[in-house]
Amino acid sequence: MGELQIQHPFSLPPPPLPPLPQPASSRDAAVPPCSSQDDPPPPPPPPLDPSRMIGIIRRKALIKDLAAVYHAECLTYCQELLELQKK
Repeated sequence: MGELQIQHPFSLPPPPLPPLPQPASSRDAAVPPCSSQDDPPPPPPPPLDPSRMIGIIRRKALIKDLAAVYHAECLTYCQELLELQKK
């Protein structure tokens, strides 16, 4: 079996994006439910923003790449452990 070579050293991922603002309905969770009967129906959700979808797809690809690097690193360590156990 050939040894796995990691071409890029493992590095930490970029910091996460700030959380999206919470809708008003989740912030009002501390308000008693009796006042919710007088509230108008919640507004419809905002339309889908394609630029956000592009960001989501890019983050998913980054996570997939990081997982592949981590997996390769784990395989390398497993191979080293097996060789040490044989000695």
